Amino acid sequence: MIIWTIQPYSVYQELVAKGQFYCDPNKSCNLKEPDFQAAYAWMIAQLKAKVGLPPNDQIQTPIWA
Repeated sequence: MIIWTIQPYSVYQELVAKGQFYCDPNKSCNLKEPDFQAAYAWMIAQLKAKVGLPPNDQIQTPIWA
């Protein structure tokens, strides 16, 4: 799958090294904002309801793409 996203270069390096990347919510400055947290929680609930659960337990938050 090809997606477009804006991520730090370290994400690219992790993708090359491991072949995958998972969003780390502890590194997101946006997730520290209460309004963003509420909107993101809503989006996660919608994805679970319409797409299904994440493929594994390591995935806590989706990546904007």
